[in-house]
Amino acid sequence: MYFDIEAVDAGLPFEARAYLELRLFAALSQPEAPVFFVRAEIRRTAGAASGDEIRCRIRVLRRAGGDVVVERRGSELYAVIDRVAEAAAEAVAVGDPVA
Repeated sequence: MYFDIEAVDAGLPFEARAYLELRLFAALSQPEAPVFFVRAEIRRTAGAASGDEIRCRIRVLRRAGGDVVVERRGSELYAVIDRVAEAAAEAVAVGDPVA
């Protein structure tokens, strides 16, 4: 499984990048749905009411073909990482292209 992690305007600390890669690897290591490539993009945006918001978008390319795209938003970096990793694992398991 190959990873491409891009932080855009997020100031992503090394620890958070390592945590994201670990969570994605653990969530997507499923023998029934082998994954070839994972691209993650984390971006800090201005939220409407709560100030800064973290947006994490994951694109997963499966070995069997097809891809899955998942996006989650929130104000806490590690919570967003957890939610997007879980959502990506569920989407890959059921073959949902956009979750």
